[in-house]
Amino acid sequence: MPIQFLNYSVPKDNPIHFANTDRELQAAINARIHPCKVVVCPIGMYSTHSKWIGKELAALRYYRKPLLAVNPWAQEMKSRVVRDAANEVVGWTSKSVMNGIWKLR
Repeated sequence: MPIQFLNYSVPKDNPIHFANTDRELQAAINARIHPCKVVVCPIGMYSTHSKWIGKELAALRYYRKPLLAVNPWAQEMKSRVVRDAANEVVGWTSKSVMNGIWKLR
Protein backbone atom coordinates (compact mmCIF):
# COMPACT_ATOMS: atom_id res chain seq x y z
CA MET A 1 0.00 0.00 0.00
CA PRO A 2 1.54 3.36 -1.02
CA ILE A 3 1.90 6.22 1.44
CA GLN A 4 -0.19 9.28 0.66
CA PHE A 5 1.74 12.42 1.56
CA LEU A 6 -0.26 15.51 2.41
CA ASN A 7 1.48 18.68 3.44
CA TYR A 8 -0.18 20.12 6.55
CA SER A 9 2.59 22.62 7.23
CA VAL A 10 1.58 26.23 7.70
CA PRO A 11 2.64 28.77 5.06
CA LYS A 12 3.55 32.29 6.21
CA ASP A 13 0.36 33.83 4.78
CA ASN A 14 -1.94 31.39 6.60
CA PRO A 15 -4.34 32.98 9.14
CA ILE A 16 -2.95 30.67 11.84
CA HIS A 17 -0.02 33.11 12.09
CA PHE A 18 -2.42 35.82 13.16
CA ALA A 19 -4.18 33.95 15.98
CA ASN A 20 -5.17 36.47 18.63
CA THR A 21 -4.82 34.17 21.64
CA ASP A 22 -2.88 31.10 22.69
CA ARG A 23 -6.16 29.19 22.69
CA GLU A 24 -6.84 30.13 19.04
CA LEU A 25 -3.30 29.15 18.09
CA GLN A 26 -3.60 25.79 19.87
CA ALA A 27 -6.93 25.11 18.15
CA ALA A 28 -5.43 25.94 14.75
CA ILE A 29 -2.42 23.69 15.37
CA ASN A 30 -4.69 20.90 16.60
CA ALA A 31 -6.71 21.13 13.37
CA ARG A 32 -3.50 20.65 11.35
CA ILE A 33 -2.21 17.70 13.41
CA HIS A 34 -5.46 15.80 13.96
CA PRO A 35 -5.75 14.28 10.44
CA CYS A 36 -2.08 13.20 10.30
CA LYS A 37 -0.92 9.62 10.78
CA VAL A 38 2.71 10.68 11.39
CA VAL A 39 4.13 14.17 11.95
CA VAL A 40 7.57 14.87 10.48
CA CYS A 41 9.69 17.62 12.03
CA PRO A 42 13.28 18.76 11.45
CA ILE A 43 15.34 18.42 14.62
CA GLY A 44 17.29 21.66 14.15
CA MET A 45 17.86 24.04 17.06
CA TYR A 46 15.34 26.56 15.68
CA SER A 47 12.63 24.12 16.76
CA THR A 48 13.57 24.67 20.39
CA HIS A 49 13.03 28.40 20.05
CA SER A 50 9.78 28.18 18.10
CA LYS A 51 6.79 29.80 19.76
CA TRP A 52 4.71 26.89 18.50
CA ILE A 53 6.76 23.82 19.40
CA GLY A 54 5.17 23.33 22.83
CA LYS A 55 1.71 23.59 21.32
CA GLU A 56 2.61 21.18 18.52
CA LEU A 57 3.99 18.64 20.98
CA ALA A 58 0.89 19.03 23.16
CA ALA A 59 -1.30 18.29 20.11
CA LEU A 60 0.82 15.23 19.27
CA ARG A 61 0.33 13.89 22.79
CA TYR A 62 -3.39 14.71 22.84
CA TYR A 63 -4.09 12.96 19.53
CA ARG A 64 -1.48 10.21 20.20
CA LYS A 65 0.30 10.92 16.94
CA PRO A 66 3.87 9.68 16.39
CA LEU A 67 6.65 12.18 15.73
CA LEU A 68 9.40 11.46 13.22
CA ALA A 69 12.35 13.78 13.82
CA VAL A 70 14.58 14.35 10.81
CA ASN A 71 18.22 15.32 11.37
CA PRO A 72 19.39 17.74 8.65
CA TRP A 73 22.76 17.11 6.96
CA ALA A 74 25.69 17.85 9.26
CA GLN A 75 23.43 19.29 11.94
CA GLU A 76 25.45 19.16 15.15
CA MET A 77 23.15 21.17 17.37
CA LYS A 78 19.87 19.34 17.78
CA SER A 79 16.70 20.38 19.53
CA ARG A 80 16.49 18.35 22.71
CA VAL A 81 12.78 19.16 22.95
CA VAL A 82 12.06 17.57 19.57
CA ARG A 83 14.55 14.71 19.99
CA ASP A 84 13.09 13.73 23.38
CA ALA A 85 9.52 13.83 22.05
CA ALA A 86 10.33 11.88 18.87
CA ASN A 87 9.24 8.30 18.43
CA GLU A 88 11.98 7.88 15.83
CA VAL A 89 14.95 9.97 14.63
CA VAL A 90 16.21 9.53 11.06
CA GLY A 91 18.76 11.09 8.74
CA TRP A 92 18.14 13.62 6.00
CA THR A 93 17.61 11.27 3.06
CA SER A 94 14.35 10.41 1.35
CA LYS A 95 14.93 6.71 2.03
CA SER A 96 15.42 7.15 5.78
CA VAL A 97 12.41 9.49 6.03
CA MET A 98 10.17 7.08 4.10
CA ASN A 99 11.38 4.13 6.20
CA GLY A 100 10.67 6.13 9.37
CA ILE A 101 7.17 6.98 8.20
CA TRP A 102 6.45 3.34 7.32
CA LYS A 103 7.71 2.23 10.72
CA LEU A 104 5.54 4.71 12.64
CA ARG A 105 2.32 4.59 10.67
